[in-house]
Amino acid sequence: MQLGVIGLGHMGSNIVRRLLRSGQECVGHDRNPSAIQALTPRGLSAASDLGQLLRLLKKPRAVWVMLGEITEKGEGCWSINAAIEEAVRLR
Repeated sequence: MQLGVIGLGHMGSNIVRRLLRSGQECVGHDRNPSAIQALTPRGLSAASDLGQLLRLLKKPRAVWVMLGEITEKGEGCWSINAAIEEAVRLR
């Protein structure tokens, strides 16, 4: 099984660790490069943006979105709606 994960914070990174440990293939993206770098030695295929994440996934694609609630807008904030809209646009 191959799974894309958007959002590699506390919950997303733990999910990816468990999936990788059980032999699943994961492609991950996070706006924080250090979150991606922390998981690549464990076997995560890193995607620098959503377009690359979608290109790395085989069809039919499965993507798990692990983004927290945004309580205030600002630079670097990324809402779930924005992530989904970008993924749909890129497919």
